[in-house]
Amino acid sequence: MKRRVNKKKVTLAIIILILAILMITALPVFARYIYNNVRDAYLKSRNFNFSSNLLTTSDKTYSYSNWSGIEDYEINFKLYSYENELSLFKYDGQGLGYTLSCTVEDASKATAHIDFLEGESTNESFIPNNTNIREVKIYLRPTDELNPGDIVTLSVTAKTTVPYKKTISAKFRIQISEKLISAKIEDKPSRIYATLRLINAENKDKNITLTFDPNKVMIDTSDESYINRVDQKTTKISGVDYVNSVTIKLGAEQSKDIKFYKRDISADYTYPGGSTQNMIIDVKE
Repeated sequence: MKRRVNKKKVTLAIIILILAILMITALPVFARYIYNNVRDAYLKSRNFNFSSNLLTTSDKTYSYSNWSGIEDYEINFKLYSYENELSLFKYDGQGLGYTLSCTVEDASKATAHIDFLEGESTNESFIPNNTNIREVKIYLRPTDELNPGDIVTLSVTAKTTVPYKKTISAKFRIQISEKLISAKIEDKPSRIYATLRLINAENKDKNITLTFDPNKVMIDTSDESYINRVDQKTTKISGVDYVNSVTIKLGAEQSKDIKFYKRDISADYTYPGGSTQNMIIDVKE
């Protein structure tokens, strides 16, 4: 009987110990979350905001796998200096000044450039008062041969010092695709279409299949790629046939832009970046 009681005590002690360890581990993270939220609320009460659609105070990590590793790779994100579109903030001078810096974890794999292909990896700029939004492009340029499965990790940090100090950041892990086909989507809210850009880095023609949800986007049927398509599939929505998959031919070492009209023009389907980590259009060979 004593042995059974002791076993229960030992089990209870182990459970309490595990819970204590979990609490000790989680408390700093929770405390930081509370601190950041309280501080943000205070700064907004002082007519100050510095935020982004991708960069955060918790250093969020994003993973992509749509790079062939041959051509330059582009990441898009936005910086905001307002609370919302109905509450614009005004700052001294032209707008809210900030410093942006980019670091590639393994510099032997790629270099980072802000706003331009020949841009620096550190940049001082401002978010203009008239829009309270700054769109930022970061280019990764391969410096060595990258192989399928290789991962390039980019750290991005943005800081303000005046009128208040705030730091937001993110990490981007880009894996080199097994295929030499790159795909990205250029888009912005309030535009009626998103543009899919395909790049074939191989020296031979490829048949590429594009699959999408016609409840969200519809391919431009006047595009040459669609007119000369290899194949297509349809699906019924409310008894009507809509195209949901198209196979096109992409020439050797060729790039092509294809428009997709959006059902919801407020959506931002930019990839990589935008409001989703997944491409709205599935691209397969």
